[in-house]
Amino acid sequence: MNTLYIAEKPSLATAIAKYLGGFTKSKTAFEKGDTKVTWCYGHVFATVEPEEYDPKYHRWTISDLPIIPSNWILKPRADAKEQVKAIKEMLQWADVVIHAGDPDREGQLLVDEVLEYYDYKGTVKRILINATDNTSLKRAFDSIMENSQFKNLSQAGLGRSKMDWLLGMSGTRLYTLRYQHLGGKGKLNVGRVQTPTLALVVNREHEIVNFKEQKFFDIHATISVDNEQFKGKLVHEGYIVEQSEAEALMSACKAAGTATIKEWSVNDKKEAPPLPYSLDSLQGYMNKKAGWSPKKTLDITQKLYEMKYVSYPRSDCNYLPMGQYSDAHDILDAISRGSTLPNDFSSHANTSLQSKCFNDKKITAHHAIIPTCEAPSGLDADQQLLYDEIALRYILQWYPAMEFTETKYVFSVASEDFSGRSVFIRDKGFKALIGSNKEDEDTNDVSVAQKDVTATTGDSVSVSDVDYKEGVTKPPKRFTEGTLLTAMANIHRFVSDPEFKEKLKEIKGIGTPATRSTIIAGLIDNGFLSLDGKSLRPTALGEELVKHIPSIITAPDMTAKMELSLMDVEKGTTSLNAVMSEYESFLKGLVESETAIFAQPPKIEGVECPVCHEGVLILKKGSKGPFWGCSAYAQNGCKAVFSDANGKPAIYECPDCHKGFLKQRKGSKGTFWGCSNYPDCKCTKEDAKGKPKL
Repeated sequence: MNTLYIAEKPSLATAIAKYLGGFTKSKTAFEKGDTKVTWCYGHVFATVEPEEYDPKYHRWTISDLPIIPSNWILKPRADAKEQVKAIKEMLQWADVVIHAGDPDREGQLLVDEVLEYYDYKGTVKRILINATDNTSLKRAFDSIMENSQFKNLSQAGLGRSKMDWLLGMSGTRLYTLRYQHLGGKGKLNVGRVQTPTLALVVNREHEIVNFKEQKFFDIHATISVDNEQFKGKLVHEGYIVEQSEAEALMSACKAAGTATIKEWSVNDKKEAPPLPYSLDSLQGYMNKKAGWSPKKTLDITQKLYEMKYVSYPRSDCNYLPMGQYSDAHDILDAISRGSTLPNDFSSHANTSLQSKCFNDKKITAHHAIIPTCEAPSGLDADQQLLYDEIALRYILQWYPAMEFTETKYVFSVASEDFSGRSVFIRDKGFKALIGSNKEDEDTNDVSVAQKDVTATTGDSVSVSDVDYKEGVTKPPKRFTEGTLLTAMANIHRFVSDPEFKEKLKEIKGIGTPATRSTIIAGLIDNGFLSLDGKSLRPTALGEELVKHIPSIITAPDMTAKMELSLMDVEKGTTSLNAVMSEYESFLKGLVESETAIFAQPPKIEGVECPVCHEGVLILKKGSKGPFWGCSAYAQNGCKAVFSDANGKPAIYECPDCHKGFLKQRKGSKGTFWGCSNYPDCKCTKEDAKGKPKL
């Protein structure tokens, strides 16, 4: 039985062939007897451009929108034609195909579309490879499934592809035509994920620019209870903005000397280790720690994956399957031999513990990014830095939670209430390895105790200190590449509708782990965003684009709603046809909402049309050369046409009828000027160096 493996990319095909052993490599496949391993280069097919569906789409017009193909057409990418041809021949040879695309929507779709394009009728199996070390590959080969089990995943990927094409093609044309109709110049590129991502940065910039600083004063009092110090912040409605008021309150509290306990609650708590990394969380951390762009983090993680040292990189999951619990000893051993972390980090890990990261219910097509059982060697500095970070996060899963006692309290001094929080750490647990993150903790409002302390409501205690500090309100921070990526992954935070916000927590943001960094890089490369150090700022072009595109496109709601629909397709609770029908209706509604604007003459700077007085004269190209025509032709049918005179319209009123205008014409005896009102007016004038001789 002839068996053909189709991998998503050459590196994965190489890993499969090496694992199976005994293959000979040709230009397009690995071969051994009745088995071949070939590869795609990601998506090897692309949806054709609108004009390939119908030549009329060469010309951009509102009447042709939205563009919705009745039958979608794919064609091989120009740089993949040779490989596609080879795959076609191998499919004719194969009795069984084993689909080895990456374990996600895109990986499922890109191999499925090859099989569908060539109408493959044989048996199709599916192998999910989350890492390319031998242990992971053996687990994958032991769990080969029917490809039909993943039809919904493929359909969701297809829906995403179609939605992106529809909005990209129709939206770009619609809003470019609208923009130009209102007097703008240039093209407005619209993307289902790109545009709301850009709008996040533009809107944040507006918040910063419009922010008004306000000076304020915070007052803190410290009380002594059982020889421990507890700091509290004045509970005050609004800001204290006058220094004299702050000084008066401070003096009154100092004079009082004692405080009365009003509330005192003590709770024992635990803080579990942070979960292993998803791609989003890894990119965000490395941007903050090392200043890496999301793309750099992805590229290096991909390289480590191809070197068999970490698992599949394009993961949106922070959890691990229970089946990998038993790998802990081998992975920790590989870390101890291949990382630059202290050896006791691995040796002191307690593999009898079970981290909350082991949860089969949280696993989708792939799991969190973790080290494999292969010990790295020969890594460069950046590869080592990233590997160590992934390794450390895995090691933490085998350390206990930090245990602490949290005390929340309110006390009254001179009739003023102060509130605060105290923490007594009983067991550092995993924090012994990584310490506390001081940046995330407002130490002015948190006291650190050295023991458990109890107090009772009504107790009178001494006031050991009262002070005030001057501060200034701060605007929101600009996005970095890392925080913007986090915003895309947690888009529900930017939705105002409470009910919709809650529902959006079910999805994992807009875009995918594989595309988010590419989208951000594209916005920078195409001049919509610029980097100021680590901070992202919108350019004038980015501002202009968001300004002239309606909020239904720039707000994340629409894109997030579509992600929810695709999730329902993936779950099998709705069909792709139903989702696409709804999306096509949405696009038709977008076009209809703009018809009133196009019913008005374009707002274009230029010479007013002397015939209809509604439009302006715009330079056009004709079969006989350039000429000037009225911009209101589509609205009122004005057919005014004027000759071009060195880049300006040649406007000469007919001296005979005073209704028409003289137009330059060519006759049997040469160039002359005749009335546009011909044949009612037969006025003609000689040509004098490009002008009528009047």
